[in-house]
Amino acid sequence: MKNTNRCSTDRQSMRIQEKMVAPAGQQPDDDRARRLEVLKGTFGMWKGRPDLPQDGLQYQLEMRAEWD
Repeated sequence: MKNTNRCSTDRQSMRIQEKMVAPAGQQPDDDRARRLEVLKGTFGMWKGRPDLPQDGLQYQLEMRAEWD
């Protein structure tokens, strides 16, 4: 292990964390708001699809009945 003092190591860690917090020129709240908008747009996207079971419990029971 390289012999460094703790203060130097702490400063290096802080620099790395600062880079990870948010992209340059973008605030964390902006990024969160953007992700939330994308997520809201996906809500209900599978609703009413005829190729998917409408009742999840009924589908599960039918699938398990095949095992008997």
